[in-house]
Amino acid sequence: MAQIEETIVSKRPVAVGECYSTGSEQYRRVVGIDGDQVTYESWGGRVGYRGGHLHRETVGMDGFWGAVDISIPCPANLPPMPDLGGVAPSEDAGTDG
Repeated sequence: MAQIEETIVSKRPVAVGECYSTGSEQYRRVVGIDGDQVTYESWGGRVGYRGGHLHRETVGMDGFWGAVDISIPCPANLPPMPDLGGVAPSEDAGTDG
């Protein structure tokens, strides 16, 4: 029987401006937080970001953490962060540290 590996992600505070990876190679950049709601932009990881519009969605914090595996550096070629108000980006956004 094949061994199944699980990636455990600590439910640390989510920060505006940080990027995360899901288990299905989708990437998410947090663009806003309002209470327990996280608004993120997403793009497909297999092809990378190639310009244009990013899909935007709002989900609950538990749903966000249930889908992502790890924090990743944000690609430098993403469009500028939208100004949605709410929580300001962290100074180390987009880093693994």
